[in-house]
Parts: sequence; C-alpha cells; structure tokens
Amino acid sequence: MYDEESKLYCLISRYYDPEIGRFISQDSVEYIEPSSISGLNLYVYCCNDPINMYDPSGNFAISATLFISSIVVGSLISVVTSFYSSIKKW
Repeated sequence: MYDEESKLYCLISRYYDPEIGRFISQDSVEYIEPSSISGLNLYVYCCNDPINMYDPSGNFAISATLFISSIVVGSLISVVTSFYSSIKKW
C-alpha cells in the first residue's frame, strides 16, 4: 500500500522507498539465511529475485510458481467441492 505522505510503500512488515530502490527497515532477524548468497543482508527483497519470488508478508520469499500453483490448486478444490455438493443435493 502506497503512503502519499511519506512516499513509501508499506509491505505489511517493512517499508520500501522506491526512490532509492531499497527497504528502509530491516527484515526480522529470525528470517536470516546464512547459507543464501543474500541471507545476511536484512534489506534484501525476495532473495534479490523479485521476478521468480514473491513475498506477501514482507518476511520471507516463496517461489512465484509455488504461490500461483497453490492458488490454482485451491481454486480447483473449491470448484470440485461445490460441484460435488450440487450433485449431492439432487
């Protein structure tokens, strides 16, 4: 969500400054991944891969493919469940 007054984006747990292209607040320490190339940089977004990764909470990145797949699977389950319910009422 964009804040007109501060000109920052609030991404639930952190604020992003589009002018400098960085977060102005650090990520939570519990999400540090020392084994990752960017794991010790608390200002990084989506492991420096915003094309393939997604960070809905601002805390940790997940694969965009995994995120989209979970939405598709959830939608399919919902459709099948409602279809089954409509047949059962017949």
